[in-house]
Amino acid sequence: MKRFTGIVVILFFIVVKLSADAPKDTFRLANEAYEKGAIDDAIQLYESIVTNDYGSTSIYYNLGTAYLKKENWSAARFYLEKGIQANPNHPGLNKNLELVRTAVDDLYNFPHFPLMGLIDNIHSVAGKNIISIVLLILFIVAMAVAWFKPQFWQKGLYGIAGFWLLVFILFMLERKNARIYHNMAIIWKDETPLYDKPENDSVNDIVNLKAGVKVRSLEKVGPWCRIDLADGTSGWIEEKEVRFL
Repeated sequence: MKRFTGIVVILFFIVVKLSADAPKDTFRLANEAYEKGAIDDAIQLYESIVTNDYGSTSIYYNLGTAYLKKENWSAARFYLEKGIQANPNHPGLNKNLELVRTAVDDLYNFPHFPLMGLIDNIHSVAGKNIISIVLLILFIVAMAVAWFKPQFWQKGLYGIAGFWLLVFILFMLERKNARIYHNMAIIWKDETPLYDKPENDSVNDIVNLKAGVKVRSLEKVGPWCRIDLADGTSGWIEEKEVRFL
């Protein structure tokens, strides 16, 4: 029985190891294909990694760059934006994203809260899990000081309250930032019509949008989304015409 259990445990760890190595091997093969100029093969391999929920800054950057080579502006914009979400300061991502934005004539920026850049930078450097651990440690330290040094608690009450108020504000801003990201989408096909009301009628066309343009979803009504663009233009579009970030 012990031998059987040992074999099961060993097999389990082998399966886990192989599962962990599979994306790395696929990523290596994709990079080799890209370097040889087999862009379509590289894209297929990168996509297989993303499909299995193994997205990362490197994969998004390489996949977005591969689509950029093919001048597939919508897919390039989508993956480069995904990479920017994970690492806002990545120089290659920002450079290639500007190339795509120029190609699709989408040079305006959506309004951005002043502290959002700081929050994005903290997340990209530390990660949400590490930030949570640091805050928990600070809370435990504060409670320990308050327990063993009551006089400090009395003097520093306002300071501690202010600190946690700041943490709460940053948390709420982060949540708002996450909702904004969640509502962003990329136009997937060229000449996608934007309507002034949720009806598929050419009479109500406002403008035709280029593939690769970034939009923000404001509300959904059935198969329709009310969106706005960074330049202030707003209207209705069929949800199937966009891909949410």
